[in-house]
Amino acid sequence: NDGSHGSNINALVNGGYDKLLKYLRYYGVDGVGFNSEFSWDLLDATGFKNLMGNCYSNAAYYGVPFNNAWYSFTSNDGDYGDYSVLNSGCVQWFHYNGKKVSDAYFLNYNWGSSQLNTSVSTANGQGRSGFDVYAGMDYQGRSNADWLALQYYNTSFGLWGAHNMNMIYESRGELGANPIQLQKTYQLISENSFTGSSYNPVNTPAISNILRHTSTATNFHGFSSFITARSTLTPQDGGTLATDPFVTYFNLGNGMFFKEEGVTTFDREWYNLGMQDYLPTWRWWWTKNFMGKNASDASTDMIAEFCWDDAWFGGSCLQISGATTTSYLQLFKTKYPLQNEDKFTIRYKVLSGTGKISITTSSEANPTTECSSLIASSAKADDEIWEEKSIYVRNRGLKLNGETLAMIGLKFENTTSDFKILIGELSLTRGTSTTPGKPNVKTSKAMTRTYKGVDMKIIFDMNSNFYGSRQNYESIYNSQVKTWFYKIYTEQEGCSPVLCTATTSWAAYVVGAPYDLSKGGRIRIGVSAVALDGMSESAIAWGNWITPPTNNVVEGFSIDKPIIKAGEEFTVAFDDPTHAAATWVINA
Repeated sequence: NDGSHGSNINALVNGGYDKLLKYLRYYGVDGVGFNSEFSWDLLDATGFKNLMGNCYSNAAYYGVPFNNAWYSFTSNDGDYGDYSVLNSGCVQWFHYNGKKVSDAYFLNYNWGSSQLNTSVSTANGQGRSGFDVYAGMDYQGRSNADWLALQYYNTSFGLWGAHNMNMIYESRGELGANPIQLQKTYQLISENSFTGSSYNPVNTPAISNILRHTSTATNFHGFSSFITARSTLTPQDGGTLATDPFVTYFNLGNGMFFKEEGVTTFDREWYNLGMQDYLPTWRWWWTKNFMGKNASDASTDMIAEFCWDDAWFGGSCLQISGATTTSYLQLFKTKYPLQNEDKFTIRYKVLSGTGKISITTSSEANPTTECSSLIASSAKADDEIWEEKSIYVRNRGLKLNGETLAMIGLKFENTTSDFKILIGELSLTRGTSTTPGKPNVKTSKAMTRTYKGVDMKIIFDMNSNFYGSRQNYESIYNSQVKTWFYKIYTEQEGCSPVLCTATTSWAAYVVGAPYDLSKGGRIRIGVSAVALDGMSESAIAWGNWITPPTNNVVEGFSIDKPIIKAGEEFTVAFDDPTHAAATWVINA
């Protein structure tokens, strides 16, 4: 009576925590989640609770930061019903026999002050934080939630955002269906939802019981009203900036072209979410004074937004525009211990207007004290050139030696009304990263061919560049082979290699790799490994030369006029130039 859930649950219980944790470690997954809307009549509920507890107890040994997200719809005995509260009747799915069973306990949607109070008390009674309880919100089916009650309780909140796609993505067509507009609208809805309808975390609308996922909302307080800023921007695995530098190109992991050093190498659409860069912690924290936190500190002089018209690397960058006397943009929350000669790099292009630009930072010891350095005293327009500015931690640079960097931002002064600038890179590095070894190509294939090019696939590994010891269930991570990402190239016989895309995975698929039909010949696909700071790459490892598949004709045609008047000449043609000739007939 439980469909496929029974075989899944029983397989987990019978396999034990050792098998589950090895599985998670191998695939790089940090936990599991369960929608408990099913009966446990034929299942081992006690065994499952013990399994989760043993996973938490043993996770560190396997190197898994284990988490279990549990949708509260089941009683201790396995009966299902509306549990919009954590209480004695369902607490065993939260904590059992002195061990965690879940650490993201997602309440059903019908909670209020009474249920929140009971949930916090129940969690505390198990020696747990109330923040392990998540007040569930139906982001798909409801337009309200009891935020006014939630603000008085130490609980988290969680969003159900639907089965097939999240509601922000589903709503992205509200301002138009053009591909770039869809991208922009998605970002606007994200910012309106997470930051608030003011698009600035310091002057969000008053908290109310509405729930929104639209760019047109004007009165939503945003999730930021309930969230303290957190960041992963600190050296990982006990390292330093030398082993874990900070680099962002403001690349969103997709684009209408692929660029390297500002030059288009591939003129087709591409997508790889794994290539999305570190994006700003705050969207967008504009203030008149440094680190302003009050509504009166907010500045509306300038606009920050992502731009798909240009890029230093990838398919997008950050665009900032507007006239101001002084405006601060706080971008990234960080925790980087600094020393002399650590280097900040800012790469920018002024499209129009003039203005003064500086980098602004602060330390953990003095987070509200501005420490800034000039980027350009009078930046002037040159839409052809990406400018580079290096700023060092020095007594005559940014005086942050021995400090822990808390924030990275930008400051704009005396910009003209037509001022517009693109930011293509913002980085913080220590020395130069080691160039990684060459990947090993395992397989490469040409999948299909059209007039647009050849679709190609490559699978590779970096096993020969790993010099540590590991268990069979332990994957090798890119950082362990001194690699940030991988560049994917294709090459037609007699032509130069073309950089088509990039990936963080050990596999890639290129749609429409360039292929000149008039030249013909074979084609191959290759990969290089890029250093952690993005400044160097290995030699290209190439797959075998492949004869492309037979050309597939793409159906479709275009007309050169949107509206055709009586007696007016027009041209209609197949989109695919390899399409066979045809007789066109106009039907009255």
